[in-house]
Amino acid sequence: MTRDDLITQLLALPERIEAQEEMLLADMSALADARAERALKEAILLLGPTIDGKNADARAAQLLRALADEDAEIRCREREVAHERVLLHRLENDFRSARALVALLASEGRDE
Repeated sequence: MTRDDLITQLLALPERIEAQEEMLLADMSALADARAERALKEAILLLGPTIDGKNADARAAQLLRALADEDAEIRCREREVAHERVLLHRLENDFRSARALVALLASEGRDE
């Protein structure tokens, strides 16, 4: 990687980081929506005639089955958030590395 490549990368990274942050925020919002939807469905089920088990364990099992799709959606959204967070951290690390390299190159130029 040349000095110009490094400078180009350093200049491009803030925009890429911002775009990644926006993707992470969108996924976090989708996760919050999925959790809210699950909570609403759970409340409706608990107030309705669908969950009619004779004891707490039977009702919990019915509720678990009835909310299986919502729970799967939440797990999927959680994985997406985790993935976007990993990508964001990678870009932030790349930015820190590029800054350190530029500082190192600049200090080498002064030593000569």
